[in-house]
This record gives sequence, structure tokens and C-alpha cells, in this order.
Amino acid sequence: MKLKTQLLFAISTLMLLVLMLGAVATYLRAVSKVSAEMRAAIEVGSRIARNAVDDVEEASDPKRRIELLVADFNGDRHLRALLVTGPGRVAMASELAVPDEDVPRWFVKLFGGEARNVHLKLPKVFEGLGDFVLQTDSRNEVAELWNEVVVTLALLVTFCVLSLVVVHMTLERALQPLGRLSLALSKVGSMASVEHVDEIGPSELSAVYKGFNRMVDRLHQVEQQDGRLNAHLA
Repeated sequence: MKLKTQLLFAISTLMLLVLMLGAVATYLRAVSKVSAEMRAAIEVGSRIARNAVDDVEEASDPKRRIELLVADFNGDRHLRALLVTGPGRVAMASELAVPDEDVPRWFVKLFGGEARNVHLKLPKVFEGLGDFVLQTDSRNEVAELWNEVVVTLALLVTFCVLSLVVVHMTLERALQPLGRLSLALSKVGSMASVEHVDEIGPSELSAVYKGFNRMVDRLHQVEQQDGRLNAHLA
């Protein structure tokens, strides 16, 4: 494997590792944020519901009161209020706010997690009307994360690609004289005419090229001396 290929492979592996770590960090941060928002929504929603039914004396029509309570959660971004009258039987449910943009289902499932259901205990005046349940829905919150996650990963990918391009161009320019140096060395072994190589590139490689050119100059001097010696001998 060529030196340039080895270097690009090593750097590509490092970039891939950076991308994976960035993706994992982004995922953990996003999941933690969604979970925190859902917990906060449950706490706020529970407090609102309890305050709404706290004054039992005003509940002259308990059924109407609990229906209004469910309707109060219409348009909520994180919670859905349910009036459950039996196993799997939902008598009434509030409507969630519609997300600003469509998000792939796999993304919602990956970042949103499972929905949480919280059963609130209501005063005795509401007994027999059903259970009041608050259910979390993370679609709106995940929709906000969608752009953030996409932009973050896009920036990471762009950075890695641009870095590889810059590294490739740098290596191409720095190692280009090595090909001519290899060809020149093969000519030295075959006693063919040897020419100088360009002394360009990093200082370490430039020193090698300069040393080779000095060797070529010395060989030319030796050849000239040999020619004069043969002439004298003749």
C-alpha cells in the first residue's frame, strides 16, 4: 500500500470515529432533552389539572367540568388529556398541536421514546365518570430536534469531507517528488543518465531531495573524472 493511501486510510478511519462519536453524543443529548421536556410537561399538566378540579364546591356539573378539563389541553404540544371509562375505552381525548414539519417515523421512535401515562386522582365528586389520564407525546419536541440534529451531523460530515480533501491535496503535493525520486534512483542502479529532482514539499522531504541532488552532482563529477582518467590512460 502506498504511503499516501496509508495516510488517507488512517485519517479516514479517524474521521469516521469522530463522526460516530459525534452522532452518539448528539443522540444522547437529544434523548435527554426530550425526556426532560416530557417530565416538565407532566408536572405542569398535572398541576393545571389539579388546580382546575380543586374547588369541588363549584363542580355543580361534574361531567361537564371534566369534559372542559380535557378540552383545556387542546393544542398542547406535549400532552394529550384522556377520559378513560374502561380498559381500552377512551370517552374523550384532547387534540395535540400539529408539528411544524413532518418528521420520519423512525426518527420519532428513535428520539421520542415511549409515551408516559399518568393517572390523576380526582375528588370524589368525579367518581364514576372515568379516569383522567395525561399522556405524553414527543412528536412536537422531536420535530424541533430534527433540524438541529440534521444540521449538526451535516456540519460534521462537511468538516470531515473538506478535511480529507485538504489532506489529499497536501499529500499529493508533498509526495509528488517521491515518484520522480524513485524513478531517479532506479536510473542510478542501471547506470543511466540521472537528473535532479525538484526540491519542494515539507522540510523533511525537501532535505531528502537536496541530499539526492548532491549525490547526483557527485556522481557527475566522478563520471567526468573517470572520463579524464580514461583519456589519460589511452
